[in-house]
This record gives sequence, structure tokens and C-alpha cells, in this order.
Amino acid sequence: NGLEDPTPENSTWSGNFTVLVNAAERILLLENFTTGQCVNCPGGHKAIHEAIEVFGEDRVVWVCHHAGYYEDEMTTEDDTRYLWLFNGGSSAPMIAIDRTVFTPGSNTSVFFPSSTDYVLSVAEEAINVPAIVNLSSSKTYDEASRTLSITVDADLISNLIEGRKTYLNVFIMEDKIIARQLTPEGAIDDYEHNNVFRYAMTGTWGEEITFDGPVSKTYTYQLPDNWKTENLWACAFVSYYNSENPAQCDVLNTIKIPLNLPSGVAQLVDDDRLAISIRGNVLDVCGDDDATVYTIDGRRVASVQAHSSVELSKGLYIVVAGNKAQKVIVN
Repeated sequence: NGLEDPTPENSTWSGNFTVLVNAAERILLLENFTTGQCVNCPGGHKAIHEAIEVFGEDRVVWVCHHAGYYEDEMTTEDDTRYLWLFNGGSSAPMIAIDRTVFTPGSNTSVFFPSSTDYVLSVAEEAINVPAIVNLSSSKTYDEASRTLSITVDADLISNLIEGRKTYLNVFIMEDKIIARQLTPEGAIDDYEHNNVFRYAMTGTWGEEITFDGPVSKTYTYQLPDNWKTENLWACAFVSYYNSENPAQCDVLNTIKIPLNLPSGVAQLVDDDRLAISIRGNVLDVCGDDDATVYTIDGRRVASVQAHSSVELSKGLYIVVAGNKAQKVIVN
């Protein structure tokens, strides 16, 4: 402005700083603490859902831990362990984005999703944090044994971890679980729960990895019979983990892993009738092939060896043996 600088001594600065040349596309991990016992949780779900619709579903991985306010039938031991992120106490609905503290002076990454705008504001701040890890994945699935294998490849783009330990995490989630949910207006018995955390293939806080170069890890798990395989998906993320400080567990990047698994009964094959018979509530497998029994909605309830029997509750079932399938009714 043509005027003399009255404080020329503060016109220059010297020191060390880092210039980030490359960064990966950041995908946010949004962990939602929620339960069927929580009357305010559907309102939290609504705020999160609306925020993600605006922000972009391809930029956020939403995981629901059924813990924080009592428990329900979807609560796992890991869900309750993740309450440690609260750094004291717990409640619901609450969320953490990338397990990162965005509130100055706070000692926890967990906060209340008070509105769509507030969730959006935190997400917008989080997405601007450079992602220094690039992730990709692949999977294999053996339908007969319900064995899922997921391989995750991680590459450190810029070495800004400064000696901190990094951990690889792989979660399995399930959508479309119909279960009870309390609301301010009363109980909904057929509420649809989505993004439900089911299992951590890497253990609660992940497997420690060292970036001496690209990292590739494979994890295998036999899916329980009562999970609907067609509704399952997974995610992987790399994070810090400080067992003494929940505020130092920031997520470096995340990837969503569509599984696209077949249902428990992939196809019904029109063929000759199976060599089976029903005696009251007993199913006899008379042929030389082992059989698998599913409910009509695809949940596996029994595996029966050839020339053996199994007791079933009343209902309609699908029996699969070899490449044949047949509906049976147990009265």
C-alpha cells in the first residue's frame, strides 16, 4: 500500500514444513452408535442419511455399532468395546467420523448428530484431511462352506505417519435386518436396520502393519448360518491406534467392499424330485447326496448327511442336494 512496514521483524519466517505432493481420494468412515432401545436413534439415522445423500454416498462408509444405550439382538462384543472411543460414558445416537477429534479441546471423536447440517459440516472438514493411504480389495467366496476371504492392498503414498503405529481393519456389515426399534411415537416391530456391524475380521482394533512397501493382507471367515449373505458388505480402513488415548485413533482412509454374495438358495433347479421324505417333523435324506435345509427367505437352518435325518420346526423349507432343490412343508 506504499506505506512503511512498522514491524519488519515479523515479515519472514523460517522452519521445517512438509509439502504433500500426492494424496489418495479420501473415503470417510462414519461409525454410528445406535440401538433398538434408543427412542431418539431413528432421528439420528435420518440426520445421517440426509447428510450422506447431500455429501455423496460414494464418499462415506456408514457403520452402525449397536451399543451406547443398552443393547439389542444385534449387539456384538466388539460393539461394546468400541464404546472406549467415548473416552468415558456412552449414549446414543452418537457418531464418530474417521475417529478424529474435530471439536477443539475435546478428548473424544464421538459427537451427537444434532442435525443434518452439523453432520455435513464435520464431514466437510474431515474430507479435506489429506488421505496418505491408498486402498484396494478383492474377495473370494465358497458358497458350500460359506467361507469368505477378503484381500486388502494398502499403499502409503506419503510418509507422514511420523513413526506412529498403523493398523489395518476389515469389518463385515449386514443390511435389511428386520427388528424392533423404539421411537418417540412407540415401538416399531418391523424396523429395517441397515449397515449393522457384524464382525471384525482383523480383531477389534485391527492388525498392526508396517509400510516398508505396499502391504497385502488376506482374512478368512466362515459366515454364520443366520446371516443373509445377499445383504452383506464389508469395508477396510487403516488407522492409528493408541491404547491409552481414544483421541489418537484417527482413520487414514477407508474403502467400501461390495460382496455381492449369492443368497443361501442361489437358484432352484427344476429337476426330478429329491430322494427325501417327511415323517411328522423329521426330514429323512434317503439319497446319496448330503442336503442343506433353508428357510424360505434363504437362511440355512440345517446340514444333513446322506442317509440321515433331522428334526425341523413347523414351516416351509427349501432342501438342496447336489444341483436339485425342493420345497417341503413340515406340519
